[in-house]
Amino acid sequence: VFGDYSARSGRARNLIWTLFTTPSPYVCTPEWRELARVYLAQFRASYGRFINDPWWAEQIAELNRVSPEFRELWPRHDVQNVSEGHKTMHNPAVGALSFDFLLLQAVDSGDLRLLIHTPRAGTPTARRIAQLLAGAADSGV
Repeated sequence: VFGDYSARSGRARNLIWTLFTTPSPYVCTPEWRELARVYLAQFRASYGRFINDPWWAEQIAELNRVSPEFRELWPRHDVQNVSEGHKTMHNPAVGALSFDFLLLQAVDSGDLRLLIHTPRAGTPTARRIAQLLAGAADSGV
């Protein structure tokens, strides 16, 4: 669903990096803008615990340098720490994928989180995921 992470560099495995630096016909659509806004607000909520961490400073500086969309949204200072909701993402092979999501966080470790995506009821998402899995099996991925 999210692509082949084994073929990506360390930085490209970061969701925020991928969201703001991967060319896509969906960038700047209303769905993409809402997803980017929410993810960036969640990113900022996490950043609050690591303000002096060089990794975070480097990521933010580089995203500011390479992404006009990031440069537009970052100064808004939106902070959001939601644990559940829904989102729609676009996959180039099958189109729109709609998910309900649930974020679980370990009580004793603010750094350990698990994000669960479940296909939204009443959407073609489950069928489209099956298509993606069949295609991956056929290609040996």
